Amino acid sequence: MATAVGAVLATAGRDLRVPEVKNEVLALALAGHRVVAPGGSGADVVAASLGGVLRLRSGPSGPVQIESVGLPSQLAVRVVWTGVEARTSEFVAAVRT
Repeated sequence: MATAVGAVLATAGRDLRVPEVKNEVLALALAGHRVVAPGGSGADVVAASLGGVLRLRSGPSGPVQIESVGLPSQLAVRVVWTGVEARTSEFVAAVRT
């Protein structure tokens, strides 16, 4: 969703590096995300819209605080595939239950 919104705004001449434009991408992408995936957390949309490493603190209506953070120097990040896909909306629903 964020990529589509960003592409439209970039085509319209908007500079996606400008913080105000990033926030516009975020607002529009989250609105679209809520339509197609209302049970999802939206964290992936926030990450795709703003970039970097972010800390999200959420409430009942979605992300309420977004903070850019650095990773500890001793942290080693690894990406793995478990062989099984997972839906965030199902995880969020289980947590809420």
